[in-house]
Amino acid sequence: MIVEVNVKKFLYSDDCQEPLGLENRNIKDEQLTASSAWSDNPEKFGAHRGRLNLDRWPQGWTASSEDTSPWFQVNLNDPIIITRVATQGYGGPAGIGQWIEKYRLSWENEEGAWRNYSHPHRVSSLAVHWKNKVIYFL
Repeated sequence: MIVEVNVKKFLYSDDCQEPLGLENRNIKDEQLTASSAWSDNPEKFGAHRGRLNLDRWPQGWTASSEDTSPWFQVNLNDPIIITRVATQGYGGPAGIGQWIEKYRLSWENEEGAWRNYSHPHRVSSLAVHWKNKVIYFL
């Protein structure tokens, strides 16, 4: 499964490495949207759960099992320099683990067109290899 992660107003630079706020909630729940939620229950499994290091279950956003093209979107409101992206899997109840295996990062340009992130000498589908760990890319 490829999960599409959309970041509105995306720019790239190696100059800054400060977190933007998905873990500490500087990015508000209203800035997070997703294509679906498990069991059609966005209150429990919706985009607002797409944060790092949550300490209560469910520990992440979960797409519907029928969603064949799931996506998670962060609206940063203003142009922001993005230098790292982190993903995190988790172990659910009864030892059931969930994580993504690869994803595509997209950004919206000023004309409103979506573009896939790409970098010379790197693939645009980013592979995720570790379960239950925070993985950083870019």
